[in-house]
Amino acid sequence: QEGQVVMYLPGSGVSAMQFDSVLAHHCSQSETYHRVARQSVTTAINGFNAAVLCYGQTGSGKTHTMFGPEGILKQAHDGLVKGSVVPGSS
Repeated sequence: QEGQVVMYLPGSGVSAMQFDSVLAHHCSQSETYHRVARQSVTTAINGFNAAVLCYGQTGSGKTHTMFGPEGILKQAHDGLVKGSVVPGSS
């Protein structure tokens, strides 16, 4: 679900920050990849810039999400090898 967070920034006042979604704590690595990173991988394969950023509290699983046994990098690699991530795919 999409959402918005409103916060006070010293020197700037109140600012609204938009976000696309929040993943539940029980979300699998595969679901995380498909919801968050797959489109960026496809974009990069098509020759455009793309980035996936992990942000969160220390110990919350950012490194595991990116580099874990079924993490984003492994999912991207497996998709390329199996041909399930190809230019123009969604």
